Amino acid sequence: MTFPYTLLQSSYWMSFCVCICFATIYLQGIGFSNTKLGIVCALGNLAGVFLGPYLAGMMDKDERCAPVKIMLCILILQALCCIVLRFVMNSEIFSSIFYILYMMLCVAFDTPLLKVYSDLSYAEKKVDYSLARGMGSLSFMAISALLGLLIEKTSVKAVLYSGILMTVYQYLTYLYIKGQMPEIRLQKEADQSSSLSAFIRSQPAFVIMLCGTALLFFAHNNITGFLINVVKNVGGDTAVAGFLNSFMALIEIPVMLFYTKWFGKKDQKKVLAASFIAFSVKELSFALSRNLGGLYFSYLFQAPSFALYSASIVPYVEEKIEYKDRAKAQSLAYTLTTIGSVLSSVFAGTLYDHTSVNNTLWISFFVSLLGTLVCLYAMKKEK
Repeated sequence: MTFPYTLLQSSYWMSFCVCICFATIYLQGIGFSNTKLGIVCALGNLAGVFLGPYLAGMMDKDERCAPVKIMLCILILQALCCIVLRFVMNSEIFSSIFYILYMMLCVAFDTPLLKVYSDLSYAEKKVDYSLARGMGSLSFMAISALLGLLIEKTSVKAVLYSGILMTVYQYLTYLYIKGQMPEIRLQKEADQSSSLSAFIRSQPAFVIMLCGTALLFFAHNNITGFLINVVKNVGGDTAVAGFLNSFMALIEIPVMLFYTKWFGKKDQKKVLAASFIAFSVKELSFALSRNLGGLYFSYLFQAPSFALYSASIVPYVEEKIEYKDRAKAQSLAYTLTTIGSVLSSVFAGTLYDHTSVNNTLWISFFVSLLGTLVCLYAMKKEK
């Protein structure tokens, strides 16, 4: 089942790239100011991360809410948003409303996507999650480069047309895996899933650890989301920032592709803990960097931090959380990291505007260090 799930991951991350990563370019292209597009992006992401746990609760508690059914609903609404956006480009209000909805749906799709993996794993259908996720990142890189060139040759309308095309691709991969799910659903255990609030009360250490990851991703996004500021601080330009982004992706993809082979048999708790420490080491390295070589060196820690976390959090949840609550656990993990990134989008710009880049990087390091300590403390308190 690795191949069909890899296609599903690939189509999702291509669609995610179009919707989320090109949001700024699209909204600027139709006349939005930086402030207004920042509000739209923040609201879209936040709506998505809150919708995710709600959908997870539905899937855990009601067998009629199979992940493939949730996926189909999201894809239909996603396509409709892209179509409507094409015809309201001259209306700032309607463009804002429908782009927020588009982002919300795209972010929330990750919840049924992870639930599909959880169901396949529970039914003992072999799926190499890290390989699938790594191919998703490769697909993300490919569509990012192609869409950038396409927009340069045409216009920002290419974002909407690409959004529709990627949604169709998602639908095709959905059809491919859909037929494999009913047998898996029938094997689901009968006992009732707990509510989201009850789950949080029953897993306090796990939830505290996830709060720590929000701090880690706040600091992480302070650099990745505002890389051009960091690059210019050491004498680089936009081209250098582009090369650094590509270097970052090249560093993290091998870990995702070969995670199962390299770390699959190791204690997932220890692997996850190592990634938490690496986040802070990376932030410290950035804070100490004074030239472009230092930035490239700092991004070497992308592999043991972000890549290792992304690949290990899913099997860690599989080990720790009962099947009936795994969708909620996976969704909460995604929600807290996204909240950290969204808060960074809101506050990091102010930090860069009102203090030096060096000071911002040191603040990011101390926030990351606090996140690491919170995560390690919570893991120590686990039952």
